[in-house]
Amino acid sequence: SSDLINDIINMMQNNYSKSYSIEDLASLSELSQSYFRKLFKQIAGLTPLQYQNQLKINKAKDLLLSGEYNVSETAVNVGFDNIYYFSRMFKSIVGISPSVYMKKKC
Repeated sequence: SSDLINDIINMMQNNYSKSYSIEDLASLSELSQSYFRKLFKQIAGLTPLQYQNQLKINKAKDLLLSGEYNVSETAVNVGFDNIYYFSRMFKSIVGISPSVYMKKKC
């Protein structure tokens, strides 16, 4: 089962701009949703949703630091349709807004 979860984690990392539902992930791993959630958290240390958000925000940090993308472009690149939601999520995980992060680090 841990190999299944690691395969799912690799897929999520390779497709960080996609958002996967618990139903999708559990189905891919051929596990029940509740067992998948439990196993995923044991292995990854985060819930599937927390893990996806962390992946997206980590990639966003890289894009912002590159200087090639503004906040709006970064949000779209990592799979957020709503820039305001992206900014709130970024701030909740990183502690500062994406625009402040970009100015501090560049």
